[in-house]
Amino acid sequence: MDQPVNADPSMGSSSNEEPLFDMIGTSDQACKECRRRKARCNRDLPTCNLCLKYRRHCLYEKHARTPLTRKHLTEVETRLERAEGLVRQMRSLVPSHLRTWEQQQQQQQQTRHANPDTSSPRRSSPRCGPAEDARGPYRGVEVAFPRNVEDRELTAASKAMPPESPNITPYSAVATQARFHMATAECYDRVISKPLPSAAELLRLEQDTIEPWRAAVPPYFAEDIVDDTTLPPRYALAHAVMAWRLRNLRVIMYRPFVIRRALRRRDEADTASARAYERCLADAESTIAMIAHFWDTRAHDRLAAWYGLYFLFQAALIPCICLRNDPTSAAAQEWRAQITRTLRTIAAMAPLNLSSARCHSVIVGLCGRFLSSEEVALPQQQQQQQQQQQTTSVDEEMAESASWLGPDHPVGESPQTQINGVFSMMWPNAATSDFTMGDDAGWMEFLRAGSDEGAWTGGYHADL
Repeated sequence: MDQPVNADPSMGSSSNEEPLFDMIGTSDQACKECRRRKARCNRDLPTCNLCLKYRRHCLYEKHARTPLTRKHLTEVETRLERAEGLVRQMRSLVPSHLRTWEQQQQQQQQTRHANPDTSSPRRSSPRCGPAEDARGPYRGVEVAFPRNVEDRELTAASKAMPPESPNITPYSAVATQARFHMATAECYDRVISKPLPSAAELLRLEQDTIEPWRAAVPPYFAEDIVDDTTLPPRYALAHAVMAWRLRNLRVIMYRPFVIRRALRRRDEADTASARAYERCLADAESTIAMIAHFWDTRAHDRLAAWYGLYFLFQAALIPCICLRNDPTSAAAQEWRAQITRTLRTIAAMAPLNLSSARCHSVIVGLCGRFLSSEEVALPQQQQQQQQQQQTTSVDEEMAESASWLGPDHPVGESPQTQINGVFSMMWPNAATSDFTMGDDAGWMEFLRAGSDEGAWTGGYHADL
């Protein structure tokens, strides 16, 4: 066994001297050193008698939870009283005019009574400075924005954050996307609110939130970068998804005006609504072209197929709605081309995304009769997969109900029926099981805005 260390007399090694410090309680188990040596431990805290005697490091294992016994509570109360006594003793040693902490506490209490709204502490957000109010979309954010740094510059030995890199890094995409969501949170909030925002309000919101974010995107992640020297291939998908996400947001913002224009089959009365209509069509067309080009020129993987199919399907619903309701429009041929390109791209994604067959079926069910048989052809592998599905979908019912009409005639369905059919596709997170557009007063008021009842029904056998 270990022998006691011959300590200096001033250290109090004698057994009849006072201990170095008071014990604060006992543990319910032996310390690790005594357990390892199989010695009898008196379990004193913070150091047992044997570890104190032989100058060993005394360590007790932590329990998952503290035992709530009367003995333990008594020990805690005793320790707390002892600590409070020491604080009072230390306070008495400090002159009253030097107790600055008490003066600060009094000032804070007076401020709280004078301004009750400032009683709760405020956290600074990535956008606001320490003295600014963290309100609005940044409320509750307790972390800073991701930094565009190189992995090799940030190690376990780093004492400070390295400066941001002027080149693209593995964190460029998440940093850009984080700023995008913080900048556009107001857009999402306004889109899902009621009453539905006006076109002028949405256009102004885009100018105030989206455009400043676009101007602040670093050059190494700008949307117009296409060469592999500036944009390495491994970052191509992240770069493309950011562009798709931006257009998807604008499609979501402006597609109510496309739906209203398509169902009413006449131009919008005000300039702002017409601009919103054109903006949505342009962003949908751009999304379809960008995703198709990406799939034709870039490497394929499951992640690219997942993102591509999601944004592509959402964009393709815009020309589908337009073509279904106005197949004789001057832009009908362009809408057909967009839908055809969408179907070809979705078919190419089939080996990597099992949902491709389902999305292909939905689009064909919506607009199949306006397209040629070659344009809606489905690969044999997808046909077999689709035949195995036994569910009856809304798009199949739509196709059956419109099969008696020719390709130059719009669908013979009421606006309410059409909206109920595509609502769950455009807003997949909405609870649509018991939802009907006719019960949504906000939507129906928006669709009727600027038109009389006769112009709205437009010859439909509608039950509005």
